[in-house]
Amino acid sequence: MPKQVLRWSLSILLAALCGGCNDSPSEPRGGSVELRLALSQESVSSSGQLDWTLELTNRSSQTVRYDFVSSCQFNFKVFRGAELIWDDSLQQICLTALTSIVLEPGESRFRTGSWEVRDANGGVPPGPYEARGELLTEPRVESRSVPFRVQG
Repeated sequence: MPKQVLRWSLSILLAALCGGCNDSPSEPRGGSVELRLALSQESVSSSGQLDWTLELTNRSSQTVRYDFVSSCQFNFKVFRGAELIWDDSLQQICLTALTSIVLEPGESRFRTGSWEVRDANGGVPPGPYEARGELLTEPRVESRSVPFRVQG
């Protein structure tokens, strides 16, 4: 059996098994869990590096839990208009594994990373861009877009 088919089958099996775990806490209604993206700077050189931090915070009075079918839980994306320039998840090695994040009221989790200013083909042109963070759950939880500029 080809490796891709095996991985796909295992992912579906794990998702199905995890889908039965509804007795564990989940996100409360009303958007009381916030995913916030912060960038290290508002402007970066076209040969530079942009550092980022994603913060997942439980602002509710209940314990919340997010379940994942992969070792990857957070993602970082860069857009120029509607065009996707960079997707950090394509650079990660994500193991098929049941993982979770449990947040008590007021608790936060952080993920940091950096983007070498480039796309899949090399450099990117100067101009306005925006970045977004994601929590890799189903459905996805996204941060608000954060604008920044690439200087020539």
